[in-house]
Amino acid sequence: MMHNKYLFETFSSDLMSFDQEFTRYLNERRKDGWKVKDCSYRHEGGSQTMASCLFKMRD
Repeated sequence: MMHNKYLFETFSSDLMSFDQEFTRYLNERRKDGWKVKDCSYRHEGGSQTMASCLFKMRD
């Protein structure tokens, strides 16, 4: 029987560098064998952006 493995993490970065840093973060997870299932985003205090993501281990 095959069991699915999931990972939930929250990433945050300052607003100005979020796109670049988040892309780097996602690429690192992919190198480790994780595939993004879903992400939700929010802004904190106007200067921080956060992303909470659910990953699934690739088969």
